[in-house]
Amino acid sequence: MSLQAFLNKDKRDRKNQTLEYIVSEDFKDEEGKPVPFKIKPIGFGQFSALREKHSKVNMKDKRLFKQTNEGAVTLELCAKSIVYPDLKNAELQDFYGVLNETDLVDAMLDFKEIEKLAEKIMEISGLNQDVNELKEEAKN
Repeated sequence: MSLQAFLNKDKRDRKNQTLEYIVSEDFKDEEGKPVPFKIKPIGFGQFSALREKHSKVNMKDKRLFKQTNEGAVTLELCAKSIVYPDLKNAELQDFYGVLNETDLVDAMLDFKEIEKLAEKIMEISGLNQDVNELKEEAKN
């Protein structure tokens, strides 16, 4: 067998793609057209690390269970995936009165917009597939 089959340029380039996506109709250019955000996919490892970061183990009725702050995961997922606008830009953060990228996403977008953006990020990252779908794909 040849290693050449795994040197797949298309697969590598897909992971590095950016996509323009209109998240909100509130951000318009000089001509009144909505300005798209540029987003990139994230890997499964990054997503797992986000979930772990925002999870804690609790005890109830002498049983341990893990509780994840899904809101924090969603906000950070969005912040890590947005390429444009630059969420680290001091002027943008100052304008919205925040000190970091995650808070900026929360300040710039409303609940539905964040939800819509997160769904798109999950889609382009391949993280929104049903587990049964993934099992079927693996069989083929």
